[in-house]
Amino acid sequence: MDNMFSVEGRIAVVTGGLGQLGTQFSKSLAEAGAKVAIFSRRPFSEAQIAEKFPGLEDRIKVYEASVTDKAALQVATDQLIADWGVPHVLVNNAGIDSKPDGGADQNAPSRTIRRNIGTRSSMPT
Repeated sequence: MDNMFSVEGRIAVVTGGLGQLGTQFSKSLAEAGAKVAIFSRRPFSEAQIAEKFPGLEDRIKVYEASVTDKAALQVATDQLIADWGVPHVLVNNAGIDSKPDGGADQNAPSRTIRRNIGTRSSMPT
């Protein structure tokens, strides 16, 4: 029962894993034994990974992919699978910026989510 919630040996994807919360999620998962694939809008070098996550470089990789770009997500996922295998954990941490005073068409992510994940949900459009 002690290992019921263990992530040891698991592969986790953290979207937005270089931001304030995402960094903590990524670090905690790696320290608990998971391999962490960070999906980020911006490129991040191995030297930057070593600086941001000291001692965890062998457990963390950054893949450049915006959650708003289905093609980039597919490329990143294919590369992740080639590198480490199929992921077990997904932490949806990425945020999508929109105007605070924007209408529902700007602030409701349902259309973006449906387009990028290809779901047929009952979410309003």
